[in-house]
Amino acid sequence: MFNKTPSFKRFAVGAAMFGCLNIFAPSALAREAVFMSNLGGMPISCSIYAIQAAINGIEAGSSISKVNAILGKPYSSSNRGGSIESYYTGITVCFADYGGTGNYTAFSAKATGKNMKTLDGVAIGMPASVLSTTYGTADSVITERHTASKLPAEAQEKYAQRLDKTVYMYNANECLTMSFVVKNNVIVEIGFYQSE
Repeated sequence: MFNKTPSFKRFAVGAAMFGCLNIFAPSALAREAVFMSNLGGMPISCSIYAIQAAINGIEAGSSISKVNAILGKPYSSSNRGGSIESYYTGITVCFADYGGTGNYTAFSAKATGKNMKTLDGVAIGMPASVLSTTYGTADSVITERHTASKLPAEAQEKYAQRLDKTVYMYNANECLTMSFVVKNNVIVEIGFYQSE
């Protein structure tokens, strides 16, 4: 089924150990929750490994040159108060120079393109149910509901369908979170955020 070269074997064993590829077994993907406090001292659970918080091979700490090698040159970039926000097809990546050395690395990304997916194969356009199958119960969930009380019921329903969303967040540690935005039971955005 697979080309069983020694390098693939090492990769497959490592991937299975870290639960980062769903070609092995869905049950192997879920990390037993670890409890700690975030940087603000709030208690959190962590249900994914840091290696899983990646989109198309882009992860927190990726250099600009690595991101450009994977995604190509951004079609636009802007400097925002010491950080660089670069726009690629289907994904926006933000870089910061935490050490003040000119070495900018990715600290967040938001993907909306249909070709964007996590290391575990969770992709834009998939049903929300794939999240619990792949990662287990989310560490936190934010549900945003919109109402326009003066609209007739039918128009209100269309309004809500267009704007309502749920964000499922999976923490890797006290600083790194992977998020999935779901609208109408479909994943429409995948992101990660790394605090300083």
